[in-house]
Amino acid sequence: MEDETYDVYLAIYDLSHGMARSLSAQFLGPNHSIDIIPHSGVVVYNREYFFGGGIQMESPTQFRASRGIQPVQILHIGKTRVSQRQFEHWCATVAASDYSPTSYDLLHKNCNNFADFALRDGLRLNSGVPDWVLDVPQTFLSSPLGAMLRPMLQNMQMSAAPVNGGTLVGSTGNPTPSLARSVTAPASNNPWANIPTKQEEEVPKKNAAPKETKGTPLLDSYNRPLLSTNDAAIPLCINKLRQAVDQFPFDNEEKSELIKDSLEQLKLELVAGRPSGTTVSNSIFPFLSKGLSQNHENLPANSSSIFTFSCMLLRLVVLHPPQEDANLVVTSTSLVAKELVSGGKAFTSTAARSMAWCVLSNSFAHPEFLGSLIDDPDFTEQPPTMEQLADAAIA
Repeated sequence: MEDETYDVYLAIYDLSHGMARSLSAQFLGPNHSIDIIPHSGVVVYNREYFFGGGIQMESPTQFRASRGIQPVQILHIGKTRVSQRQFEHWCATVAASDYSPTSYDLLHKNCNNFADFALRDGLRLNSGVPDWVLDVPQTFLSSPLGAMLRPMLQNMQMSAAPVNGGTLVGSTGNPTPSLARSVTAPASNNPWANIPTKQEEEVPKKNAAPKETKGTPLLDSYNRPLLSTNDAAIPLCINKLRQAVDQFPFDNEEKSELIKDSLEQLKLELVAGRPSGTTVSNSIFPFLSKGLSQNHENLPANSSSIFTFSCMLLRLVVLHPPQEDANLVVTSTSLVAKELVSGGKAFTSTAARSMAWCVLSNSFAHPEFLGSLIDDPDFTEQPPTMEQLADAAIA
């Protein structure tokens, strides 16, 4: 029937699982903080349509179950008279030319841009994706560290193949090659904007006037260690690690219960800024010693996330090392350092490596503590080369 209408919803997800709200202000600065790393899907005809590795559709239930994610917000956008057959034809023809599997662009052709295009053009509605969602990439990239951390946002893009769903433009099709421009932040906000590409360096222009180089006054103004002090994520980390206790290969149930109780105690002590050595040894240390000092066998699939949350807590412990059992903190930090510079399997995600580096950078807050770390024979037996340190920093 031509007069039949269909309800259209926009499902908004947070790909950071709450970490953006807790950490973005510290990493990006208060003027560039973001609440979520959004992914948007258009829900209509009991299907969810989204862009990730091409235009895809699944039932909303399958999409959320297969990714282990739930919407943080569902908006009713309106009603459409466009039929499912008409909309899917639009996806496979009009939209497919711009949103092919190879055309992803952080600023202009991401999952949220597709959802906005689908709502306004494909379903012919007057409203689309909220501006605060569409503006997240620009907010991120306009920060001093945005250009350096851009790969983290790109890797979080929802691109896994659907479960029992289907791409509207499949692998057998002939998607249009991407004509999108490469994404860079505005030069006024991006201190790396004038760095030439390798090709430009190899073929300098003849008789070209020397370019005026822009400095980095914001970064140059810091003359003290940059410390990671934000403690807003403490409750989140404690809850995640308590859930992880049952997944980790600990010896027995009694030890698992001790770790859970110690994690709750650690939460109180970190908020007060007075962690005790006993609490640390029974809460964070079991995860690090079990996962970083062995060959990573029998670890759960989400072990990288577990190490991320462990390091988020350890970075705060390092800022307030306990008076007793301080050697335990040195040992924990040494385990993190060895795993980081050796390129071990524990820190495979960007978030895990970032938190590991925060642990080490916070060590500079206490020179005497840092000296103990450097003198640790477990770490200095085979000290890392400068190449290893560089590779670990940009991996």
